[in-house]
Amino acid sequence: MSDNNQEYLTVEEAAEVLKVDSETIYRWLHANKLPGTKIGGTWRMRRSDIDALFLQGKSWKELSMPTETQE
Repeated sequence: MSDNNQEYLTVEEAAEVLKVDSETIYRWLHANKLPGTKIGGTWRMRRSDIDALFLQGKSWKELSMPTETQE
């Protein structure tokens, strides 16, 4: 069963909530640091996933760093 009360944000809305540039949101999406789905060619993220970034305790700098590859 799905949660009909879930709020979904566009890249621009997520950037506004997090006070970062929309390009930052795109980088996080492409690096799998922020979960999202493309619907009709437009990225959408759950508001709860945006809020969860704060609970991770990571700085914006840590999120913006390239993901390390494991050997």
